[in-house]
Amino acid sequence: MLSALVDTNNKVNVGKLIKRYPFDTLISFLVKSKNCWPLKRNLRSFINRLYYFQPDIDSQLKTILSLDLKNIIEDLN
Repeated sequence: MLSALVDTNNKVNVGKLIKRYPFDTLISFLVKSKNCWPLKRNLRSFINRLYYFQPDIDSQLKTILSLDLKNIIEDLN
């Protein structure tokens, strides 16, 4: 549902969601989700959509990948 709010390109919704769910919080949720595929899929989708609305996200990208890399490798295995 959160991803749909971002898809509408509504800047108010995007701003509220970014304040409510900062990337470090979303990544911590992603790391804790472990084998819960629906949760991981939805969190990654939400992070991906928020990525396009954050001008300074490149600085966060390294953190996102470093923390989620273990999950990504486990998912591929």
